[in-house]
Amino acid sequence: MTKQTLGSDYTSTIQTLTQVAMDDSASNRELKDNPQTQLLICSSLKLYNFDEVTKLYQKGKIKRGFDIRSCDGLFITPRDELYLVEFKNRSLIFQDKKEEALEEMELLEKAQSSLLALSDLLQMDIRILRSKITYILVYNPNKNNGSTVLRGQTMFRGLKAKLNKVSVKAAYVYSDEDFEKNDLAKWTKWSTP
Repeated sequence: MTKQTLGSDYTSTIQTLTQVAMDDSASNRELKDNPQTQLLICSSLKLYNFDEVTKLYQKGKIKRGFDIRSCDGLFITPRDELYLVEFKNRSLIFQDKKEEALEEMELLEKAQSSLLALSDLLQMDIRILRSKITYILVYNPNKNNGSTVLRGQTMFRGLKAKLNKVSVKAAYVYSDEDFEKNDLAKWTKWSTP
């Protein structure tokens, strides 16, 4: 089977995993200003910066002022399995149930918008696409009271259940170390986009 790609229009969106995992608060400027800024993942593995993919995709298709919210990264395996990855290099421990619900809603919106954009980009029926997509949320335990079991929180159990039910074949919540052990190790064996 040939590896699925997004086509030549999107080659400019291929970046290292380190770049894709860097959120807006950890921009290059911040890294220069503060060398102690902690990167979530350090890897030269190449994947699509899906935020950049959706920016290119929506040009000419979507009215100004409306931006598609998307997952951070897209990795495609040689067997055409798709991984949508969201990186959170900040605290995800909420004192308020309303804040927690808003975060869950934002994560669901990003996953579902990414799925719809990807369906159009790949010209693939959404039912087929859903059977190929795995969603992964990667968080920084050092910014979450050192918790490596954040995935057990109510919000993340609910998020995983909702994503598994309507959007993707599987959903996982990993600390950065768990992600490196479980998925990054596999991905580095495969070719890059």
